Amino acid sequence: MAPPGPTPPTVRLRVQSRRAAFGVEGLRRVGDDAWSDGERTVLRDVAGSGFDLSVVAGDELEVVARYRPRPAARLANRLYGDRTRRLAAAVLIHYPVLWRAGWRGRVPLLATVVRGPAGSPMLVGAGELGRSRIVATAAATGPVTSTELCVADDERCFGLAEAHPAAGPGTAANEGPTGRWSQARPSATVLRIAELAPDRVVVVEEALWTTIEEVKSDEAARALVTTTYATPRLAGYWGFAATLASATGRGPAQPAVADIAQAHAQRLPCLRIGLRRGGRMSMSELCAAGTAARSGPARDTGRAGVPVPAGAALRATGTPSATPTGPAGAGVPAGAGR
Repeated sequence: MAPPGPTPPTVRLRVQSRRAAFGVEGLRRVGDDAWSDGERTVLRDVAGSGFDLSVVAGDELEVVARYRPRPAARLANRLYGDRTRRLAAAVLIHYPVLWRAGWRGRVPLLATVVRGPAGSPMLVGAGELGRSRIVATAAATGPVTSTELCVADDERCFGLAEAHPAAGPGTAANEGPTGRWSQARPSATVLRIAELAPDRVVVVEEALWTTIEEVKSDEAARALVTTTYATPRLAGYWGFAATLASATGRGPAQPAVADIAQAHAQRLPCLRIGLRRGGRMSMSELCAAGTAARSGPARDTGRAGVPVPAGAALRATGTPSATPTGPAGAGVPAGAGR
């Protein structure tokens, strides 16, 4: 995929209506439901999505997909339509783009970089623990790399367009394994940007009261690595990437998630924000609080985001939420695979 313009695409996807299986004549078996000759690889029922893929690993990654669900996958897809759309977006677009980006040493991260008036923090943590609420508020006023996943090297983060996991006012939502996913037509649109360079790492956790403190780089890196490997959004990706790496000899055998996380955490200031359940924090509050946490003692006014001493507890504000979403199930990479 590539943005509009003269830049040639790095991933090309075709979805065929044919239901016949891809031929595997002349291919050797390289794994469960996987065959390859080193250039062309056939994968069946990728991540339980019901899609078979034929992947040709040239300079331009060519992916052809056919929907051939097994009975269990067909039933699950009928019962859980929202799951089907998310999984289809992951398998057809995100997984190929993430793997192709890995050829250039980039790795997937469960993180969001938001550009605001006072900085570009990298927000780390499971969406259900408060990160999605901060992203929802921040995206109303500034661009983001993506709402959930990004692709990163040791300096920059590249966005993936996706459905936003936090429903706001005016949207219907369905509770799923990865949090709340909006299903209604969005009343606001997320402004996505192809890439951003973060200037701090902010680990977001759930707490009884909103707290802000500095955190060691090793702790921040550990949070970034563990949340990335634990997210259901990437549950099927690791096997997909490993199978293709083994079959084609391209890309790393194991994405260097820990190395990239350490690189960001060691060169950037690292903070931890404990956000109470239901609490929200604006970008201006987050950046002001982060500056105060790094600068030492300051007056505590009892509101989230104002200058407070490092580690001090304060109550979260009730900042209204926005409703930033992308089209449900959509996945248009914004620079990730370049």
